[in-house]
Amino acid sequence: MSERVIRRVVITGVPTATYQRHLTHIEELVHELRLMDIGEASAPEPAPVRVRRLMEEVLERYKDARDASRQQVEAAGAAGDERFDLVIDLPYDEFSGTPRLLEIFEEADEVCRGGGLLTLAAPPDVVAMRRWIVPHIAAQLGGAAPLPYPE
Repeated sequence: MSERVIRRVVITGVPTATYQRHLTHIEELVHELRLMDIGEASAPEPAPVRVRRLMEEVLERYKDARDASRQQVEAAGAAGDERFDLVIDLPYDEFSGTPRLLEIFEEADEVCRGGGLLTLAAPPDVVAMRRWIVPHIAAQLGGAAPLPYPE
């Protein structure tokens, strides 16, 4: 069995409040999808199965990174920091799946906007942030140098 190669990803100056809203949005989506699982037998329409499956993929694949980023942003928020440095260790093999992460969020937002879920689509600042961060995470996993989040 081969050993997993871990790469550290660093993005400095991430807006704390926006990143907190990003994580909260993910939690709201997950919560609603889990409630749909519970009530699926009595639901008038089937749950958005594809979005549920994709979000489960996100939860499983990026759990450690999500937990680490949650701890960092909570510490920054508690300290009153407007920006924080996001530092996460990811297996190099996640490089191939990182662009898929953005697709999953975009698809979930489309379902939300279309009324397929009660959860609202992510706000524009969250969408802009993840559209910048996700490709930069992929680039760092591919060997690029860290970049600060733009002002």
